[in-house]
Order: sequence, then C-alpha cells, then structure tokens
Amino acid sequence: MRLRPVFAAVTLPALVVSVLVSSRAAGAQERAAPGADGTVRLVGTVVDRLSGEPVPLASVEIAGPESARESVWTGLADGRGEFLTDPLAPGTYELRVAGRLFSPVSDLLLLEEPGVVDLRIEMVRARYELEPVIAAARRENLLERAGFYDRQITSGGTAVDREAIEVRDPHLVSDLLREFPGVQLRTGGELGRGADVRLRGGCRSLYVLDGVVLTGAGSLDEIVSVVDVEGMEVHQQASVPIEYRSLTNCGVIMLWTRDPGVPVRHEFSWRQAIWAGFAILTLVGAG
Repeated sequence: MRLRPVFAAVTLPALVVSVLVSSRAAGAQERAAPGADGTVRLVGTVVDRLSGEPVPLASVEIAGPESARESVWTGLADGRGEFLTDPLAPGTYELRVAGRLFSPVSDLLLLEEPGVVDLRIEMVRARYELEPVIAAARRENLLERAGFYDRQITSGGTAVDREAIEVRDPHLVSDLLREFPGVQLRTGGELGRGADVRLRGGCRSLYVLDGVVLTGAGSLDEIVSVVDVEGMEVHQQASVPIEYRSLTNCGVIMLWTRDPGVPVRHEFSWRQAIWAGFAILTLVGAG
C-alpha cells in the first residue's frame, strides 16, 4: 500500500487519486477561510464503478496509520452514497470503505492543505475483477469564489461565515445583525416575525443575494432562511463594493446561500427547541 498525497494528480496501478488545487492570490493564507483553523473535511460519494449508481449505507472509516491505525472517524454513506467527515488535522490517514456485495477499498491519503476535499469512491462488485477508483479534489469554497474573504481584508465591512453562524445559533437572519456596528433592528414584537433592518443614519440598505440585486425586497428574514445562509456581509456607505455604489446612498447587505454540494449536518439546538415550544403554545392558545 503506497501513500496517496492529496495535493497533486497521480495515477497508480491499484487506485487513482486525482486532485485539483485551487490557485491562491497573494496573501490568501491570511484569510479567515474554511480550514483557517488548520483542519480538513472530506466530502465523499461512494458509487458502483460499472453503473455509476450510488452505494447506499457503505461503511466509511478514517484511520490514522501513524497511531497504530486507530480509527479517528467512522460513518455510513446516506441513501445517495454521500458522507461528510468531522474536521481532521492535516496528516496521513488510511481510508477504508466497505459495502455489501462490494470488494472493500483501502488506501492511504496524505492531507496537507486545510479546507474541503471532495472524494469520489468507485467500488467494484465482488464478482468482477476490476480495480476500484478513488478521486479526490480540494474544493474551492463558494465564499472564496465570491471574493468574500478578500473583502474582509480590503474593505471596512463586517461579515460572518457559516462557522460563525453555527456558533451564534440564530433563529432568524436578522438576529445575526444584533452585534454588527451601525446596524439598527426595529422589531414589531410578533413571535417569529423578522426585524426591520436599518443601517447607520436609519436608512434602508440595498440587498444582494448571491450577487443578484433584489429590488423591492421586503424584510431581510423573508428573503432567505438562516439555515440556507453560507455567509453575510454588511457594508456601510463608505465600504460599499464599487459595483453597487451607484445603486445605493445607504449601504448594502450581501447574502450568500449554502453550497448545495455539501451535506447539511442537523444538530440539536436548545434555542430552536425553545422557539418551537413557544410556537406550539401560541397555536394552542389561538385555538
């Protein structure tokens, strides 16, 4: 078994690891991008090599060969053959995949660059004498492509990405803005109703969703659900990106929705449970 580094394209007799590493602008290592904490996440799809159909419930194990091959993460692919690992420290790991009626797959991976790595694991049914295939590629994050992290460095705006959003665990998108400087929230006091968002001076900002200017948009919370937000930027008038300066005399709130290619991890939230309880009590009282 030989080492498969996940940073360059290689072709080997038993397995294939093909890698795409996104180009970086100067100073990119200073960005607060996903993986800035030094971790790597594997987003994988397990398929039948002959038919291309997903292999549901395949067993996936990540082990550290440098620590007596102890398992550091185990999981099952879902009905579409997809899985998402926990954050992993860069290093050498053994990937083991097993599926009913399929020959098991095992190979070493060297994870050097923090971020997200896409894996495509093509398994072979036990009765066929074919070689399995693993394809890996480092994913360029949606916010990186949109210039989100570049603007954090070069502009005077304020921003939060998905990691920060999950830490705050907000009920509504407008709840994210409570700690943003120069932002005012005017609430009507109705349960579950979003706040009226105003920027410095009490003006209404321009809303931009995934690079598209929204004209005549109402409440921020009516535009997108907080679970679908990958990142949000607030730019007061002085820091508005140049492409929007002619469209607003106030400021701009830019929203980026989540990458559909990354499985959503549904974790229990006490705040969500409390809101659900209030909503049930309100409905019971109204009845």
